[in-house]
Amino acid sequence: MRKKLLSLFLAMVMALSLAAPASAAKVDVSDMPGHEMLSLLPATLQRPAYPATVRQTDPLMTRFTDFDHKEETWPYEQSLESVFQEMVDLTDSLTAGKTTDTQKVKAIFEWVSQNVEYGILIDGIDEEGYLSKVDAYADPLQVYIRRHARCEGYALMCQFMCTIAGIPTAYIAGKAQGSGILHAWNAALADGGWIFFDATWKEWDMAPNYHSSTDQLAYYDGVFLIQAFPEGVSGGYDVRLRVRTGFSCPASVTVPDGVTWVDLKNYPDLTDITLPDSVTEVYLTGCTGLTNVTLPNGMTSIEGGAFNGCANLKSVKIPNSVTTIGNSAFMGCTSLKSVTIPSSVTTLEDLAFAQSGLTSVTVPSGVTSMEAAFYECTDLESVTIERGVTSIGFSMFTGCTSLKNVTIPDTVKTIEDQAFWNCTGLESITIPDGVTTIGKLAFADCKNLKQADLPDSVTSVDGSAFTGCTSLKQSAAIPAGMTTIADGTFQDRTDLTSFVIPDHVTQIGNWAFRNCTNLQSVTIPDSVTTIDSWAFYGCTSLKSVTLPSSVTTIGNYAFAGCTGMTSMTIPEGVVSIGHYATSYTLTNITIPTSVTSIGGASSGAA
Repeated sequence: MRKKLLSLFLAMVMALSLAAPASAAKVDVSDMPGHEMLSLLPATLQRPAYPATVRQTDPLMTRFTDFDHKEETWPYEQSLESVFQEMVDLTDSLTAGKTTDTQKVKAIFEWVSQNVEYGILIDGIDEEGYLSKVDAYADPLQVYIRRHARCEGYALMCQFMCTIAGIPTAYIAGKAQGSGILHAWNAALADGGWIFFDATWKEWDMAPNYHSSTDQLAYYDGVFLIQAFPEGVSGGYDVRLRVRTGFSCPASVTVPDGVTWVDLKNYPDLTDITLPDSVTEVYLTGCTGLTNVTLPNGMTSIEGGAFNGCANLKSVKIPNSVTTIGNSAFMGCTSLKSVTIPSSVTTLEDLAFAQSGLTSVTVPSGVTSMEAAFYECTDLESVTIERGVTSIGFSMFTGCTSLKNVTIPDTVKTIEDQAFWNCTGLESITIPDGVTTIGKLAFADCKNLKQADLPDSVTSVDGSAFTGCTSLKQSAAIPAGMTTIADGTFQDRTDLTSFVIPDHVTQIGNWAFRNCTNLQSVTIPDSVTTIDSWAFYGCTSLKSVTLPSSVTTIGNYAFAGCTGMTSMTIPEGVVSIGHYATSYTLTNITIPTSVTSIGGASSGAA
């Protein structure tokens, strides 16, 4: 408990050292450099909408206000709403009879300067050792009750009351003149110009550059909250726009020039938005009334989730400056039937257009990353991938059940895992010469896929790549460049009745033909040296098989469960026979002298 109290006390001491009232006289500001950020203050603004309830006051300018939590933890007998109404009445009385905005702002400034003391009050220590009723120095409602604050409390209270009076007022933070410590003050747009004032130091109508620097500012423009921050090492400023707490977004919005970041998420009444070229980030998630959007020139990235759930969005114009379309950017845009992805785009992040209404799409040549970009676009019928793309990404078209036509260029080297999984409308696919790898489940469950000839350039096909492709012909499986039938390549293929393994194959992988219950004959060429475990397990219709003399290894359970077989001749040259490698139904088996290792119960007859 002592540690808690000590840490809080030290924090209080440090806080009191920030922006204490100046003891020196007003300094000469004529040689001070101007503050570039102050140029962001516009010459005109809409008057801030009048807050009708405490839930529309947004008293903490630099962060969202959780009023439910605020009400639960409010430590005073007076309710939040009653304190707010008192402040409204106070503001009305201070501005009554004043004929200009300047007079109104001056009256508010003087009241705050004269009635709020600098510092923090502590009421005591609670049972758990915490300081009780410590001022939330940035909360105007508590400042009003306690009449104590630091600079942030002074500045936010002035802005709070000026907003009630309908006067555009900026909260400004930076470094204080002379000392360089962190500080906060205000500027009000009154009678055609900005008036700078500092209630903490009781300075009225200061020069704009009275303090040594400006690091952030925030102001209201009608129902919008606009905040500006330095971008850091990249230079310039990040100017953010969002709707004020407790207010509704207008149906039509024209974003002011200079704004770089727009956050209007989950406003279903928004139907139209105009974005200036200054905007670099936009978030319109869940704006279900939005139908058309033109993104500004110069934007380089469409951020993750930017239009997620905009179910009525029918068209979007993406400028040639965009290089990245982020995670879930257009996910769930079910009315979006077509989109032109500009040639500048190099990255389609996860689920970029997932579950959208696209019917056709062209992937530009410069795209190097595109995982799950069109996941479950169930209306997508046609895809063109431009020459230059080298890989079709993970789950790129998974669940595109209407997909019928796919153009793959010869620059593609890899078709990654699950790329076309469950594309049940796909009947044929032309895989060009140049593709070397087809990943796990790449075409799995494409139940209507009949033709998928693989070029000789293919050296690796995962055994699950064509799992569930019940209509696929044998020719899809083993191109000349492959020496191994991969694990599980043909397992559960009940359509197979006979199979000729080509003579470039040296290894039949694990489970390669497992449970091919209608397979009656298989031709194994002299090139094969290894038959891996479970390779023909459960091929109940297989009556006989001729093993070439090239075979040296027969794996565990390789022919187990082949209940239609009664005899087997194992050729000279085999050195290893695995556990339960043959069926228990064998009545005759010949084992050569070359065998040096036999697993337990390797045959059904001696």
